[in-house]
Amino acid sequence: MNKFYTLFFALFVGINFSYAQCTTDNSIGCVCKDSTEIACDLLPDITVSWQWGIGDYEEFPPGEGLQNGEINYPENWFEITPDVEAMGRIRVGARTPNIGSGPLNLRGADQFGYRWMICYDGGVADTFSVYDPDWAEPTYCPDGSSPKHISWQRVYQKKSDGSMGFYEVMVGTMEYHPTHGHMHFDEWTIMSLRIPDPNNMENPLEWEMVGEGAKVGFCVMDLGNCSNEDAGCRDDESVYNEGTLLSQDDFPNYGLGGGGYGCSPISQGISVGYNDTYGSYLDGMFLNIPLGTCNGDYAVVLEVPQVMVEERLDNNFTWFPVTLTQQSSIPNVPEIVSSATSLVCEGESVFLSVDAPNNTTLLWSDGSTSESIEINQAGTYSVTVTSDEFNCPTTKSIVVSTISNPSLESVTICKNEAAILSVDSEYDITWYDDNMNVVASGISFTTPILNENVNYYISSSSFLDNNVGPEQHVGGQSDNENYSLNDNAIGFLSFDALSDFTLKNVSVYADEPAERKFILMNESGEVIAEHTEFIGFCPDEPQVVELNFEIPAGLNYQIGTDAEVNVGNIGGENPKLKRTGTNGGLSYPYVLDGKVSINKAVYYGQGVDDSGGDDYTTYYYYLYNWVIAGDLIECDPVIFPVIVEDCSSIDEVLIDMSIYPNPTEGLVAIKLNLKKESDVSLSLSNTIGQSLFYESLGKSNGLDKSFDWSMLPKGIYTICLNINNQKTFEKIVLQ
Repeated sequence: MNKFYTLFFALFVGINFSYAQCTTDNSIGCVCKDSTEIACDLLPDITVSWQWGIGDYEEFPPGEGLQNGEINYPENWFEITPDVEAMGRIRVGARTPNIGSGPLNLRGADQFGYRWMICYDGGVADTFSVYDPDWAEPTYCPDGSSPKHISWQRVYQKKSDGSMGFYEVMVGTMEYHPTHGHMHFDEWTIMSLRIPDPNNMENPLEWEMVGEGAKVGFCVMDLGNCSNEDAGCRDDESVYNEGTLLSQDDFPNYGLGGGGYGCSPISQGISVGYNDTYGSYLDGMFLNIPLGTCNGDYAVVLEVPQVMVEERLDNNFTWFPVTLTQQSSIPNVPEIVSSATSLVCEGESVFLSVDAPNNTTLLWSDGSTSESIEINQAGTYSVTVTSDEFNCPTTKSIVVSTISNPSLESVTICKNEAAILSVDSEYDITWYDDNMNVVASGISFTTPILNENVNYYISSSSFLDNNVGPEQHVGGQSDNENYSLNDNAIGFLSFDALSDFTLKNVSVYADEPAERKFILMNESGEVIAEHTEFIGFCPDEPQVVELNFEIPAGLNYQIGTDAEVNVGNIGGENPKLKRTGTNGGLSYPYVLDGKVSINKAVYYGQGVDDSGGDDYTTYYYYLYNWVIAGDLIECDPVIFPVIVEDCSSIDEVLIDMSIYPNPTEGLVAIKLNLKKESDVSLSLSNTIGQSLFYESLGKSNGLDKSFDWSMLPKGIYTICLNINNQKTFEKIVLQ
């Protein structure tokens, strides 16, 4: 059936491409990779799909996962020794699209009709050829074994005159596979299990390898095309969960090669915009997991050989994440418990603890070995628990976040000025004076006029919001999976307020834009809060509805939409907002400790009536990702000093100054008269600027003092008087 479909599709596509005049015989309609060129090599570009791999894999425990054809394969082709058979396994499928401008064409004979082969008699490679363009003659090595067959890649060339040429190069080998009854290109799919390196996510081929596969060979053929999203053809497969999906329109030379390559030993390949697929059920599509491998997170890496002539050789691989659960078990250890339920202030002590099972040893990331540790810095902390009863340790981690103190430096101003103070912080800032009175809020503050040094204080604070309820809508493709279909069907959510709280906002999804009124009802059915908002077209990305409902502690609240408003705006009581149904993995109740418990859904199938509705825990109506206002966390204030200096000029302060005698034999008298008390210091330096004497005289209205510098060598010296950071100089001569 598959062969018939492939043949039919190939004939159909062949007719179309004859019309388009881009065939392996005519290049008039073919486009080069560089569309400005009129002559070029039309090269393939073989990738391997992560989308197909992650959808077609299965883990097996030790000793399982092999098929009879693999265990009993002639000459033990897959190297299944008893040790290998005892290992665990992942069976995985691979899809290899050709996203290049030319076909991949692998041939068993060269253009002159010669088959080229390799024998390994006595372990020494010996190459020979036989003229056999139709593969009609059986071939054997001198020792009777089957030879390796050298594969020729035919590379097609667009000529400037519209004709199509080609050349051929040797690329890899083929081998006859008896259980399949045809030729396989060797090592077409290379599989490995690796540990992702967060510091080198660009090249998974460099990650540490844990287990590897059989490097299995397969026919290279057109089994499908890139005509829809399910094909998984992307412009770049080398990064998991990335790459733009491609369709037929993205390939100017779509189908070049004919779309009908099969498993012939004469000619195999993948046409442009086509793919080859090998399911995990086929012999050889597995990788081995060594005994003792720990359960946990790994990556399956898939490669296709880099031996062919292609547009790119740096994209012949992909990877996708896997979590092993059937290999070596680990101790059952609960999560780390923190004494801090939310953010903490910088420098505040936090205690981390873990309730480890008996007969285990612990090692925290800070080197501690006790069941609890005390920390006072933000960061990620972990504990590794090891047990003699298990081959593998387990590690638990926790992130501790803090409200950082704002970074600041003291500010210096002159007397009779105001200081402009500012800090850089992502949190709320409050300013206090020396008496801890609040003087301002925000990241900046302008002081009053200051005449002396003063200390201000600033504190950081934050409201830490919390979330409760399903984070997002989960549904299907059809309306009945996302909506109640009856025009008057309407649902509500029933919840308990475990303490007073503020419901800040919720998220909703809708295909039908309209104004809705959201209402909150108490246990008696009275509406105690409401909010009206226009909900736009938001079927995939939710619209956030700002409610800000103040909700006192109480039981059996209901929240939803106003049925009468829905009738007027939408045509029925049904608000036409997306709900999650039985396929959504719901798990009532949704609880935020100490705040709220969303317990159930209440549903009226024919509109709101006095029945009280039907209770459901298999449906969730409309309002996702509740954001609950958190408590205020305020940190202790930190000091912000302001230094006030007298910036008056010396002329404004100095009445007179005298230094005598000059010249002198060493004894010098200095007199100063100042208009006001000032900071005064004195220094003496030689002619090369070396400081020989310094004295701080403190605050003073004047100076009358003698200095003995007779011990200094004869020469010229400079006296510097520093008055309120203003300097005056006088030279003296020692003789």
